[in-house]
Amino acid sequence: MESKKLLKKLMLVILVMIIIVILILLITTRSGEKKLEDATYNQVDPIINEKNEYKEESSPTRFYTVEAALKRYLDIVHLDYENQLTEEEIESGKSTNSAIYRVSDEKEKIEKIISLLDVDFIKENNINNGNLNKYISIDSDEINSARIIKMNVLEKEQFKTYGVEVQYVTKSEKNNVEYFIVTLDEFNSTYMVKPLRNIENISQIKLEPNKEYDKIENNDDVNKYSYVRVDDAEMTAKYFRNYKELMIKDTEEAYDLLSKEYREKRFGDYEQFRQYVDKNKQEISRANIKQYLVNKLTDSKEYICKDSNENIYIFTAASITDYNVKLDTYTIETKEFKETYDVANEQNKVSMNIDKWISMINNRDYKAAYNVLDETFRNENFGSLERFEEYMREMYPKYYNVDIQDVKKESNAYVAEVEIQEKDYSIATGAGTYQNNIIMQLKDNREFVMSFYVRRH
Repeated sequence: MESKKLLKKLMLVILVMIIIVILILLITTRSGEKKLEDATYNQVDPIINEKNEYKEESSPTRFYTVEAALKRYLDIVHLDYENQLTEEEIESGKSTNSAIYRVSDEKEKIEKIISLLDVDFIKENNINNGNLNKYISIDSDEINSARIIKMNVLEKEQFKTYGVEVQYVTKSEKNNVEYFIVTLDEFNSTYMVKPLRNIENISQIKLEPNKEYDKIENNDDVNKYSYVRVDDAEMTAKYFRNYKELMIKDTEEAYDLLSKEYREKRFGDYEQFRQYVDKNKQEISRANIKQYLVNKLTDSKEYICKDSNENIYIFTAASITDYNVKLDTYTIETKEFKETYDVANEQNKVSMNIDKWISMINNRDYKAAYNVLDETFRNENFGSLERFEEYMREMYPKYYNVDIQDVKKESNAYVAEVEIQEKDYSIATGAGTYQNNIIMQLKDNREFVMSFYVRRH
């Protein structure tokens, strides 16, 4: 009897030990998963490319890490050390790279450039402080904007080698394209840059594994890098910030990035787009993201954001650098809008059209807003697009939401009582509201014409 009790106790002890071992394994596994997740940002990529094949970089984190490293190099190369930013200006974000290093004279500037250069490039050209100007133009030439057009990567266990095509605008030259090889040492968090000559296309850059050294030396932390974490929210913000900068500093490039069908329908040609940017430059530069949404499509990703002026930006990206832009949802109606509109009753169609018209006003798209006005109404009250724009900028200079309070049918038209609510993000005081009546006739193919009460001072 006692032997049976002893056997039961022994079995119980063994069972408890098994449970403890299982719990330890589970905890260890979860801990390992968490470390692996962190490692995607901080340590070595476990992928080893044995065939030395390179591909387009698809990781936003690695892409923007290389971009930050390369922009530091460009910042120093083009730094005007006699008129450089103060520490306070650098901290406030006025520099293109907050990690820019201050220099006291040209000698120190040259030393810092050399500390960022590829060691093979230095050896091949016998580069020193006295002859750097023969291989790199270090004249001060402030970069207005710099954008990576494409980035290829060769992945090895310790080193990641990138071929990079950069397009930038400076005070003296527009749309200048340069090519670089950037190498990251992921064991030591250091990097180096090799400027390339006689390259006309990124496909001409041969990415090969580095065999002359076992690490990239740390040069007084000048060539240290850290990973830039990029999730969907930050990716949306980057597209938004980069495009705003292009609109102001390289308007022609911003126009080229617009979807071809969209830009032709909304603006017609580059000159119309340039005028649009010029008239709204101050508002564009001050805008910030208010909301964002990311949609995964079959062959691309759609980053949608609404700014503080109630304007919409849609970035449709096939890859990090291959994307196009739309600046509203009404110029080319979305599939969702069409499906919703087509099954809506007429009162709801009127409401959707009013929302669309207010979006045109907020977007400063006065041409679209003018074209949907009843012809007799617009001729009697404005006579031209120019006079309509003058009126709207004077009477409705801010940004607005609309509250549709009632929609009634009268004869062959609808009369909507609306409250237009002013949205002024530049002041802390309350916003104003304006009552108005909008008269609308619905047409085929989701078209409409409308008129409204013209208020005067």
